[in-house]
Amino acid sequence: EVPRLRVGIGPADKPEGDLTEFVLGRFTAAEQAKLEEALEMAERACGMWVAGRLPDAMNRFNRRLDGGANA
Repeated sequence: EVPRLRVGIGPADKPEGDLTEFVLGRFTAAEQAKLEEALEMAERACGMWVAGRLPDAMNRFNRRLDGGANA
């Protein structure tokens, strides 16, 4: 098992098939509004990881911001 902290690429209802444009395209206004919070959470998670608290970071931060289940 490889330790990891995740940052998702968007909603569960993303388009079918080739996701290149979806993943590499510009953020929508709604996604842009959520980006600041996601980056702040990533910063806190990395701080915990560097401090040797990886399991705590994974348990606290590996979740969706909208409260849905992880993919």
